Amino acid sequence: MNPVGAEPERLPPLREDIRLLDHRPGSCGEPRWLIHDPIRDSFLEIGLEGFQLMSLWRRAGTVPDLAARVEAVHGRTVPETEIASFIRFLAHSRLTDDAPGGWRGLSHEAEKAAGSLSGRILHNYLFFKIPLVQPAQFLSGTLPAMRMFASRGMLVALALVALAGLHLASRQWGDLVDGLQRQMTLSGALLFAVTLFVMKMFHELGHAYVATAMGCRVRSMGLAVMLLAPMLYTDVTDSWRLADRRKRMAIDLAGVAVEIAIAALALFAWTLLPPGDSRDIALIVATSAVAMTLAVNLSPFMRFDGYYVFSDMLGVKNLQPRAFALLRWRLREALFQLGEPCPDVLRGPLRTTVILYGVLTMLYRLVLFTGIAILVYHMTFKALGIVLFLVEIVVFVLAPVWRELRVWWSLRTAILRRTRSFVSLAVAAGLLAAFVAPWSTQVAVPAVLEPAEFVRLFPSSPAEVRRVLVAQGDRVKAGDLLVEMSSARLEKELLVGKAKLQLVEERLNRRLGDSKDQAASLPLEKDRLALIERVAAIESQIAGLSLRAAIDGRIAELDPHLHPGRIVSREDDIGVIVADGAAVIRGYAHQHDVRRLARGNPATFQPDDGLAARQDAALDSIALSASATIDIPHLAEAHGGRLRNHPPQPRAALTPLDPIHHVTFAPTSGPAPSRPIRGVAVVTGEAQSFAAVFFRRALKVLVQESGA
Repeated sequence: MNPVGAEPERLPPLREDIRLLDHRPGSCGEPRWLIHDPIRDSFLEIGLEGFQLMSLWRRAGTVPDLAARVEAVHGRTVPETEIASFIRFLAHSRLTDDAPGGWRGLSHEAEKAAGSLSGRILHNYLFFKIPLVQPAQFLSGTLPAMRMFASRGMLVALALVALAGLHLASRQWGDLVDGLQRQMTLSGALLFAVTLFVMKMFHELGHAYVATAMGCRVRSMGLAVMLLAPMLYTDVTDSWRLADRRKRMAIDLAGVAVEIAIAALALFAWTLLPPGDSRDIALIVATSAVAMTLAVNLSPFMRFDGYYVFSDMLGVKNLQPRAFALLRWRLREALFQLGEPCPDVLRGPLRTTVILYGVLTMLYRLVLFTGIAILVYHMTFKALGIVLFLVEIVVFVLAPVWRELRVWWSLRTAILRRTRSFVSLAVAAGLLAAFVAPWSTQVAVPAVLEPAEFVRLFPSSPAEVRRVLVAQGDRVKAGDLLVEMSSARLEKELLVGKAKLQLVEERLNRRLGDSKDQAASLPLEKDRLALIERVAAIESQIAGLSLRAAIDGRIAELDPHLHPGRIVSREDDIGVIVADGAAVIRGYAHQHDVRRLARGNPATFQPDDGLAARQDAALDSIALSASATIDIPHLAEAHGGRLRNHPPQPRAALTPLDPIHHVTFAPTSGPAPSRPIRGVAVVTGEAQSFAAVFFRRALKVLVQESGA
């Protein structure tokens, strides 16, 4: 309020170059207007109250005069505080003409705000743009020729080609899979990169031509650098002028539509082309390139095509900033119940949808930025990698959290007056206590339960079963004959050997009467000895074909298909003999868990087989040094187990990825199993907290990376 007798406050003049665009409905149906700032090339949205003030601004000279004109024209009483607030909004947005230096000063500020190239790379290395061309005149000149590609006849033809391509490709499925596998090579990756870049050119031209057809001006096209990787972009900011959101969605989806159309043509061409580079390129265009553009461009969580389409579908402009503002407001209300007014006009299900979108975007960005930080670290040399990793985490992950905490600190007086704040504090304290309290006592050890002594029965060589002398469950003693087997080949060799031996012995017996045999006595004696050894060896081989018990015990398993006349090989598992006695549990504990274990700790073995019973046990031994190999193959990932292992090499032992120690347990209940059973031994060890686990693992990574 002005003092009595004081001159009324004058309105600051508006800039002559700004334009107020036609109104369009907002997200809740309310009228909204856009203010276009040509110097900053930006748009600002205002509501009905702001429009009423701006429409009469140039006719009024003072604040009271503007309030009176609004009341006379629109029938609404406007307090001077509202006008003062709107003046601050205009000044902050640089829309008034009283800024130092006028429009030239604003232009200089806009250029200065861009900063140097090195500064932009340091602070925005994740994403920055490099304009290359201003294509508005070219697009307008060539638009008539391009309209034929969007005609109804052309769209019908493309749909028919796509259906024909899908049908023909389904009949060549094997060739398609082989072609995709060929892309998993260095040459395939290079071909994919080149093809993807060309596809993106058509993608951006799709945006540009549809925007031009809608009456929008394409200001620039160029390179957008994301994570030091170049990609093309098209500036269609002018589409904000369009009041019909369906037209804006058409512009947003034009790039993807162009790529899908090209993919349809490429898939049809692939089915007809002969094998070669042309066919491989057609397959890349039809599959991998389109899959990537759909996965990236249609994601609503990054500001690509999918984000703007989703924003227009909801009818909510500036979706992400508004979603984050609503999310912060909802978080403060949930934690402190401050009673602050909602910072947005959104109501009902739409507000809930936008808040949920904000939550999903936060989670997506947390995973994405952390992943990018790790990728950047590994893509560069160590010193630069550490710097960029820290910049990434600090700027994109920790900075938003810090800003919100600063807001909480500024509201601390109001927060401390609310009962909800103390409830939230108690819950937070409980969660913190659960994080730092050493309450977790269980250690999971991948292990197998097996008999303390058992023998698996395998043939020594291929043979034929003559007789099966035992059945499953029979008790046997060491040396007992279990399965009698023979080999026709060995028996034939034995007959031949015996015949040769008999012939040699006959020649030796008649050497006194035969001068030739007498002269060959020495060689015949050598042949006789060799044949005796050969016959004995064959007889030993034949005797060894039959299976005998190596230990006292019982037949725990026996092949049910074992019968006389069957031919078996060395790989055939005939059965298992289990010795009388207890079972044993063997496994591997991770190195960071070993310090928590001690001999005698109670454990429970939980088998993977749901039909097998649990068994109680006690820790019996822990190896002092880490195991270089995984001597229990059942426990390795390569065989379906839980222990991570390096890729297996032919005829080489499995090696673990993590440091592990061999441990054994003595079961205290249950009989010995007839075969090894894989599972997990859950040991009760020294208690530890989640905080200790997190700290040790973080320290381990830090030590490993610092010494790498």
